[in-house]
Amino acid sequence: MSMINEQVKELRKAAKWFDAACFPEGSKLANEAADTIESLSFKLQAKNMELAAEDYGGGWIPCEDRLPEEYGEYLVAWKPLYMTKDQMIESVGRVVPHFYEIVEYDPDDDKKWIGDIEQENEEYEIIAWQLLPEPYHGTVVECQEEKEKQSMKMSILSKEAEKILTSVLEERKRQDEKWGEQNHIPPVWGMIIGEEYGEMCQAINEFGFNPTPEIEEQIYIESIHTMASCMAMLECLERMRCGKLEKKILYGSVIKEDSENEYD
Repeated sequence: MSMINEQVKELRKAAKWFDAACFPEGSKLANEAADTIESLSFKLQAKNMELAAEDYGGGWIPCEDRLPEEYGEYLVAWKPLYMTKDQMIESVGRVVPHFYEIVEYDPDDDKKWIGDIEQENEEYEIIAWQLLPEPYHGTVVECQEEKEKQSMKMSILSKEAEKILTSVLEERKRQDEKWGEQNHIPPVWGMIIGEEYGEMCQAINEFGFNPTPEIEEQIYIESIHTMASCMAMLECLERMRCGKLEKKILYGSVIKEDSENEYD
């Protein structure tokens, strides 16, 4: 099951990457694949435990009877071991027999329940568990509205534009495989993109004197390289905006400590 979760995560990451690249068709396909895998995974878990769940009220299975057999996240009922009634009233406003939480479970881990519950000194006991419900996918109206939005996005791009974007994404993949994730200050990006742009202009200039199919293809290739380099710079800037990159580490002495002079 952990492998399935990893596959879903990778598909979700791919969908976000396609969104960032303005390629909604790729994003839609990746999300649909992730949704299908998630749905089938939940149905498989439910089917495997259907008979066992029928033996307990409301689908809850006491931990003293048995624990889950598969890796995943489960809804659990837990209780603090050393919380007095007064402490409970102070904490939640009333006395309750137990609390609820979604916790990660791994049958191969010694702890079994590997997702910690926020409780001092881990002084709590998980007393029962049950499967999570299937993810909410919206009402029929909401789903139809989302499909219409996706359709409108797709209608903006021509087939030629989709082909070009596919080529740019392939070039970005090649760049990452060759150099890894690139994080530079804007002046360095200016030099990188300037070199690609110069090669594109050179090919255009040569075409003016010698208009051959080979040079025309070179113009196309250098244009793709230029677009992919611009995209790489935008990805770097986006990582800074999202806080994934520390600007002061990346820029060094370029950024002054005074926040008023910080690059935005």
